[in-house]
Amino acid sequence: FRSLETMRLRVLLGSVVAGSLLGELHSQEVAGCFYRDARYLLTHLDHVTNPIQDVLDVFECQLLCSRTEGCERFVYGQVTRFCWLGAGETGLIEALGVLSGPKSCPEESVACTEKPVAEFPAEEANETQRAWASGRTPTRLQCWPTNRYFQPAFCRSQPIVSLEMVYTAGRCRGLQKVRVSEGETCAEDCASNTLCAAWQEVPVAMSEARDGFQAVDCYQGVGVDCFRDGDDAPQVTNAGRFQRGQYRVLAELKNVQIMGLTLMFSVQNMTFGSQDEAIRHCANMCVSLLICQVWQYSTVAGCYMENPYVETIRYPPTVVKSTPFAASAVAGQYIQRLCAGQVSRVRGDVAVFSKPVFPPEGPATTPEPITIEISKPVVVNQTVRESATVSAATASAVLPAVAAGVATATVPAAGAAAVPPSSTAVRS
Repeated sequence: FRSLETMRLRVLLGSVVAGSLLGELHSQEVAGCFYRDARYLLTHLDHVTNPIQDVLDVFECQLLCSRTEGCERFVYGQVTRFCWLGAGETGLIEALGVLSGPKSCPEESVACTEKPVAEFPAEEANETQRAWASGRTPTRLQCWPTNRYFQPAFCRSQPIVSLEMVYTAGRCRGLQKVRVSEGETCAEDCASNTLCAAWQEVPVAMSEARDGFQAVDCYQGVGVDCFRDGDDAPQVTNAGRFQRGQYRVLAELKNVQIMGLTLMFSVQNMTFGSQDEAIRHCANMCVSLLICQVWQYSTVAGCYMENPYVETIRYPPTVVKSTPFAASAVAGQYIQRLCAGQVSRVRGDVAVFSKPVFPPEGPATTPEPITIEISKPVVVNQTVRESATVSAATASAVLPAVAAGVATATVPAAGAAAVPPSSTAVRS
């Protein structure tokens, strides 16, 4: 049930919702304008009965806010299509499938540029939020462009980067076999899926050879235990791991523990030449999965990262410092994804279906990462760097995981990393 004022507003906006004005106002989303999977605690707005139902999308909800006297903030449910309007807000909490934002977007959002001014993440959620001048921790992929379905879009302004290739990617377990279109390689198929982190080609029996060439099966996903010693590792003929866009490091995570991460590989029975190599691969795994924000390496427990297909960390994030894992955590980062020079193109724009720029042949490239100043740089291969780069020498590997709740005095439970199902593919 809506108030008469709100109903009158919707009638007045009938022609807008039908097309012209709404498309003109917000046919492009400003990167970082909306908080994703997060809900404002709205303050009361007179003459409006929340929620307003059957709202087309977040842009209509924002438009309703901008056309309602006294409205400054809104909340939109992507599944319910409910829109809540408020005079302001008193906080921001985690809420899956929800978008929150202002009545109008600034030309550039501070969420994509500001730096924490205090310890981040902190041990308490409210302290974590106070670490930011804006009072709000950026949400996952807040500064990444989306397509018209509000899924992660391709970063077309920057080429895909090869973090690891056949000699450095290892032989991963836990990948998913996929069917590749005729005339397309496993690498090209992976590149066309925004959420594909890594790929491997595994030879099939010679009896299945075609035209004198041995056939290969294509496997994709994130992978686990890529450098574990053992006879059960797949025989790989070609492989790679990708990075999309850029990222900046919001925090170094040493001697702390973020709960809810997923085990990617342990320290036992691994064939890394050094601890630095293990840290590099751990970082690469997180960087290659677009929805990963956190990775950590423990000299006792191994590599853990956030993998939303298994769990997700809590929002706002917090750390604990009194666990055995924290004591042995020698490297780790909290990162934010960026796609410089590209905004989300939705409503009113012609969809672009060209494929993303594919990495050139040859060794893995080493692009300049976007960084922010940090007090304790990560040391990799005896070289101090301001952030983990996206090369084989410093990139991060992390799978998203759900926060484990109250901190305990034990290391995180080892969980098998899940491979994104084919239904999660986000293609052009």
